[in-house]
Amino acid sequence: MPALATGSACDMGLYELLAALPAQLQPHVDSQEDLTFLWDVFGEKSLHSLVKIHEKLHCYEKQNPLPILHGAAALADDLTEELQNKLPNSEIRELLKLLSKPNV
Repeated sequence: MPALATGSACDMGLYELLAALPAQLQPHVDSQEDLTFLWDVFGEKSLHSLVKIHEKLHCYEKQNPLPILHGAAALADDLTEELQNKLPNSEIRELLKLLSKPNV
């Protein structure tokens, strides 16, 4: 099991897959250089860190989190109203889209 696996139910599957993938692909790889590349890519700590972040966010999303601030929804509505009075640019449109679907 990779060193970054924490043992929680949410993040075990992908770590095990990443750890086992080079060995599973070994019969299909023609050169040692390609096999070394696969081991390097799937053993890279930064990849495992990104997977860990992704899975923690995925687990958090499954919990249907509520806003931390009691007035967060009202603040989002106020911000949306204020942004709609501005000249639209790509960043404003993106922020309005995010504010319209906060749980996505």
